[in-house]
Amino acid sequence: MVKDILSILPHLEYCSPLLVGIGLVQSNRIEKANYYILRTLLGYAKSVPYDHLLKIVDISNLRVRRIHQSLILLYKC
Repeated sequence: MVKDILSILPHLEYCSPLLVGIGLVQSNRIEKANYYILRTLLGYAKSVPYDHLLKIVDISNLRVRRIHQSLILLYKC
């Protein structure tokens, strides 16, 4: 089970630089989808906060990852 989860997590990071210019509504929808995916994969109830799930899998939220990836892209340019 853990091996399956670890193989899926990199896909949650895919294409984050492309999503830099999205609006707040779209960003919230993607965060909710990410929360649902993590909660389902880990088998937790809806009462578990999103931040707790992110700490369990040792990743940051999508907004922080998009900013980080855009700064890396800017640095490379």
